[in-house]
Amino acid sequence: MEKIKVGRPTDYKEEYCEMLIDHMAEGFSFESFGGVVEVSERVLYDWEKQHPEFLRSKEIGVQKSMIWWERMGRKGMINEIPFFNDRIWRLNMINRFRSKWTDGTKNENNDKKEIVVRYERNKPDPSDSSQ
Repeated sequence: MEKIKVGRPTDYKEEYCEMLIDHMAEGFSFESFGGVVEVSERVLYDWEKQHPEFLRSKEIGVQKSMIWWERMGRKGMINEIPFFNDRIWRLNMINRFRSKWTDGTKNENNDKKEIVVRYERNKPDPSDSSQ
């Protein structure tokens, strides 16, 4: 007995793998590739689950995108880019490449400590018996 396929056929094409790598090598995100091939972000995430070669292309693309952005940062730091904003570049790197870049303020233990400082002027200390 032959299986009957239900649902809409996929728009996935094998050539999307190389297209994705090329897209991300220009500094673009994985998610913006949906605009290139005219599918939703959800479809892209489905493809990476269903097609190991597409997931591999995404992983390579992330590395190529990081090269692009690091190159921009390097050019900015040696004044090859006029009006380079290093703070915006840094925030972009922290948000775009979270596993590799950090601002150093992450609380590893997720401890929340409250520090309360109170100032009171000219009030005698009630525990001080000398007064």
